[in-house]
Amino acid sequence: MAGKRSDRAAHLARLAHLYEGLLGGDGRLTVSPSRLRAIDKIPDGSMTAVKGGQRLTLEMRKTLTNDAGRTGQSHPEALASRREASPVQRQGIINEIDGLTLGFCSGCYDVGVVAKCTTPRCGITVCYYKKALNEACISDGELLDAASFRCPRCFMKAKELINYEMRNYASSLLFPSLIPTPLLSIILRWGVKDKITTSMFMDALREQFRSREDMLLNETIDMSMTSGTDHEGRAMQMRTLRYLADEPNGRFLLTIHTHADVDTGELCNSDFPDGVGAYVSPIDQVCSFNLGDETMSRLRDRHAIRGLLLLSCGPSMGRMHYPAVLQLVTSGTFNFVIGFASDHLNPTQIMPFIRPALVAIFALGLDPWDSLVEWLTVNPMPLAHSPVILIDMGGDSGAVQARQIVYSAAREHPWGFVPRCGHCKSRPGDVFGKTARKHLVQGVHPSMRLICRRCNFCCKVKRPIWITHAHIHRPHYFVTPWPLTDTQIKSAQGLDQTWIPYIRGPAGEEEDGEHGDEKEKGPQGKRPRVDYWGEIEETQEEIRVNLPRPVDSGPTSQAQLRRNTTCTAVCKFVDSPIFENAVKQPCGVELGPDVTLDYLICLTKIGLST
Repeated sequence: MAGKRSDRAAHLARLAHLYEGLLGGDGRLTVSPSRLRAIDKIPDGSMTAVKGGQRLTLEMRKTLTNDAGRTGQSHPEALASRREASPVQRQGIINEIDGLTLGFCSGCYDVGVVAKCTTPRCGITVCYYKKALNEACISDGELLDAASFRCPRCFMKAKELINYEMRNYASSLLFPSLIPTPLLSIILRWGVKDKITTSMFMDALREQFRSREDMLLNETIDMSMTSGTDHEGRAMQMRTLRYLADEPNGRFLLTIHTHADVDTGELCNSDFPDGVGAYVSPIDQVCSFNLGDETMSRLRDRHAIRGLLLLSCGPSMGRMHYPAVLQLVTSGTFNFVIGFASDHLNPTQIMPFIRPALVAIFALGLDPWDSLVEWLTVNPMPLAHSPVILIDMGGDSGAVQARQIVYSAAREHPWGFVPRCGHCKSRPGDVFGKTARKHLVQGVHPSMRLICRRCNFCCKVKRPIWITHAHIHRPHYFVTPWPLTDTQIKSAQGLDQTWIPYIRGPAGEEEDGEHGDEKEKGPQGKRPRVDYWGEIEETQEEIRVNLPRPVDSGPTSQAQLRRNTTCTAVCKFVDSPIFENAVKQPCGVELGPDVTLDYLICLTKIGLST
């Protein structure tokens, strides 16, 4: 009885709020009973979450099903949510209530009573009634003639006056009504005390689906020895199959949050009977046991987006376990898999950037690779913590490819790799990288000088051709293939180069790092100072530099030079007492008629020929 009174009170409060909004405009307005019934059907912003479950691989089930201990236990939160959960009853995207249309508004992207633009092929819908009436995009909805409604954009194109009041005018001009795509998110977890990572991820999705709670479904399974075969596990599998059958265009996201075996990379998924150790299984067996073989088969037959986030440490994407992960994409079970390469993964460092990328993929339908690159390169923090690996059906041919996104810091990890000395048994941190102050047209970090503090040897490494820039406007982020061969790793770390004694320049020069100058010395004696920014062709005897041609005879800065067309200067390597520490001077020039001796003097001053 008390519940009925509280519901009645809430209903009266909502109506009072409704009338208050109306009286704030035209006092003559009234709300018809049909509109009240339509408003009452507008869904609340909460969503229905279905959680629970435990797990067991097929091999373990045959021998260990009857074991006691912690094997069949679940987290208390999962048990509580399991008791409260009920199968989600899907609702239509647009409902008709007494001739009024409930749908999604193009202006506020919320659910309300909407009017659809009558202009052919427009598609924009604008709300004119909500539960809180003073929040509707059209403020004088009672006066609106929905049968002849035209959106603000169509009024603008027709150069006519709008015949209603708009609260959310600007955004209503931009996009047609967003028809949401259903999403089922399943989370498998084991042995992780962190409860925030997955809950914050689901909150990020709920924010996008806050007005479409029936479009976002969630299942959470605490993996154990019986989570795929017990009553709750079977019920979850049946709900998943029903979703796949009812929503042919529905998207699917699987998140596996667990630990990985150091040696094999296989995923921990169940406790030993004594509760001390962990059983491990390949990822395909983890998926098949918890989701069911029929679910895996249905996923392979779908065309909608299907993604997997493997929230585990680096061994799970290592050479031993990588073929099993790759098979999930080559078989067509998933469109893409996201993994991580670091030995230790702290989700708090990287998930703040993975979350918006996943929201862009599954809520907005954007490309997985483009979304990851866009969000992972806004700040060095995520990729400095762990490189991110994406396996997807990429490229023009549609073949499966695997790529790794890395962050390059010249001193600590050039091109995302920890440099090692090829002369002594160095430790991580003993070798640091240096690069020229000015960068070539090939982008930043085209080459590195690696210097070992332990043995004082060095080598020069050019960026391998298989390391490319990830973002055109964010230069310190690179892409490499995955997995990497031993030859590729040695090449990036400088282990395949000839290491020679390093002769220091002025005090402190070796610590200049990325922002310092390079003064190189080699087997031929003194070598040129390399502080150029043009294209260069170098031999043992001469250096040919493509330089900009000045508009006058006396440019004074590199900025002035950059604004002009190119020409070529040839400089030979000679030992000259004229310049201290200098090893080359201009001896032949192929320039235009406007270039004079002042130009060559200017080149000397700015360091292009010193």
